[in-house]
Amino acid sequence: MEPASGLGSDHPSGSFVNIGRACASKNKYVNPTKVSWNARSVKKNLLKLREVLMLNCDIVPIQESWLCDGQDIAQLFSYLGTSYQCKRMDRRSGVKKTGGGTLILFREGLTVIKEIRISEDSELYQLIFNSLSGTRTIWLGNVYLNRGSKAQIQSLFRNVEKIVPPDYCAEYFPCGRL
Repeated sequence: MEPASGLGSDHPSGSFVNIGRACASKNKYVNPTKVSWNARSVKKNLLKLREVLMLNCDIVPIQESWLCDGQDIAQLFSYLGTSYQCKRMDRRSGVKKTGGGTLILFREGLTVIKEIRISEDSELYQLIFNSLSGTRTIWLGNVYLNRGSKAQIQSLFRNVEKIVPPDYCAEYFPCGRL
């Protein structure tokens, strides 16, 4: 995928993809818009994060946040002036001092009802939202695979198949670096 707005121009993992349709009306979604970004440190890339958030998407999964347990990011988001809610899954303390970790930002009207760690740096989220046709549920995978090997990808999808009900497979959106 081509990076947009100059994001990722200095590092290949900085590219992102935007999928989905725009919000139909306040807190009523056709399909929530999504943008995925491999940050390689949220704190070191605040200007790029600001550019990503200026895309005004409803869901922003971020890989390689490089945050560790206990690091407070409230100040970071107040600096950016965002209205996003945040769920984060940091790399566990003692595993590795830098790298890894994911977080997901989502707008008002979207509610995370389930979050499941499926690997060290990947998780599944089940989100519920109001659409024009009623309440809908989608599954979103925030995925970072450091090697992207065939075995790693197969293991990831075996884990997903065990968790995501078959009737939701059409509503599953893997986001991240595979």
